[in-house]
Amino acid sequence: MSIFAQKVNPNLKVLIVPILVIGIVLVLSLVLVQRGIPPVNGKIKEFRSAQEEETALTQKLNSLTSAQLDPLDSAEVAVFALPGKNPAMWLVSQAKITSSEIPVELSKISISNKSEAEAVVSSEFSLEFEAGDYPAFLSFIKDMTVILPIYSLKSVELESKGELDTFQGEIDSTFYWSNFPKTLPPLTQALEELSSEETDLLGEISNYKFPSFTDLTPSERQDRPQPFN
Repeated sequence: MSIFAQKVNPNLKVLIVPILVIGIVLVLSLVLVQRGIPPVNGKIKEFRSAQEEETALTQKLNSLTSAQLDPLDSAEVAVFALPGKNPAMWLVSQAKITSSEIPVELSKISISNKSEAEAVVSSEFSLEFEAGDYPAFLSFIKDMTVILPIYSLKSVELESKGELDTFQGEIDSTFYWSNFPKTLPPLTQALEELSSEETDLLGEISNYKFPSFTDLTPSERQDRPQPFN
């Protein structure tokens, strides 16, 4: 018997094997845990990401299936209120239509001073007109405040032309437009719902006067005995 065996307590001899087994098990457990946690965390992240994508797709599907086929939906109202290109000709057309309904005579229309502030572009829009009486002047100003595209009035001037009993007026305003997004958001990204204030604002704007466009109908088919004439 060796000197080490003589000095070791017999009770301790019995515990040596279990202690070694427990130690080996602990070491193996630590190794397995260190190697197993990253894959498990990765699978958890993938599962949560898949849940988010599923929620976003379900939301978009519900929005598409419940959408009302209204010609003046929120998107169209927003496009007319803040167009993607310079809407100067829209405003000129709106002003001419409004003046013919009052009636008021337009004497000058000017557009100038294009300026950009971040994504929004603006220009100055000025009108000079003559009204036969004061009620016609007020009606023209009132009707011009409810047309699209939206613009902001800077000043309104009125001058009487004396004995002719007519009024000469001038409107200075600013109108805006902004480029549309050039890329669509990811399909798996959830839609941003409009707030109640934004919905109410779009509902109010939908009552404004939209620009009118002429529909060109195709001409009827005609017989041509000589096709090269």
